[in-house]
Amino acid sequence: MKNYSKNRIFFIAITFLLLVYYSIDYAKSKETKEVKKCLIVDKRCSTAPSIKTYVKINFQTKTYIINTSTEDCENYIIGQKALFLYDSKNDFFIDKNYMGNNPFKIIILSVVFVILLIPIGFLNPKQ
Repeated sequence: MKNYSKNRIFFIAITFLLLVYYSIDYAKSKETKEVKKCLIVDKRCSTAPSIKTYVKINFQTKTYIINTSTEDCENYIIGQKALFLYDSKNDFFIDKNYMGNNPFKIIILSVVFVILLIPIGFLNPKQ
């Protein structure tokens, strides 16, 4: 442990915890979801990053709000039926093109974690 400073140990721990969190989140997102056909009742399409773009749908007797990309939102027509992914375990819908839980975060955190584990003395040996 002599090769690691307190700050470095802190960053290793934080990176490890984030890696575990995103890995569990990614595994949960890969659980099977059902495809449901739902009626679109309202939508708000915005190109401004501070304003959410969403579609409101009716499924059975409940109204759900689904966050979408601006391009997908513009393709949806109010009154039309469209296909969405339904997670019955957590009772929510997501857009079939949603890429919120991609493995990119896990790959980057893994690389950072491995780099942090390499002692500085190993990279720059004293002569």
